[in-house]
Amino acid sequence: GVGQRGLSALAGATYATRTIAADRAIHKAFSGSVESFMQRRGASAIISRGRALKKANAAMFANIESTYGVPPGVLLAIWGMETGFGASMGNQNTVSAIVTLAYDCRRPDYFKPHAIAALKLVDRGALSASSVGAMHGE
Repeated sequence: GVGQRGLSALAGATYATRTIAADRAIHKAFSGSVESFMQRRGASAIISRGRALKKANAAMFANIESTYGVPPGVLLAIWGMETGFGASMGNQNTVSAIVTLAYDCRRPDYFKPHAIAALKLVDRGALSASSVGAMHGE
């Protein structure tokens, strides 16, 4: 179960209004074709930067792939699309965001296990109750 540190983090969590607003508006971001979505997100720049990072860090990506079986392209695509390769890390309290999504969201059954996992990460010291990240608790 969740220990004292995780429970303290839960007790300190607040309702994440911006997270819910973003969740309610998410369908707008994914309207239209995949091509139009990718164009709006600046996919050509992300692909170009990803290729450069893959080349500059070839040994690291090869090591990750051999250790974990995840190809560089998958990591680079997620890293580029989700954070602009670290340029946008977010400013929403992670615990508040994830427990808000577990409580008041269109997919509570999806987010409840994530909320419990986040609280367990706080217990282990891998996540702080004051950690910040993206709007959806990442």
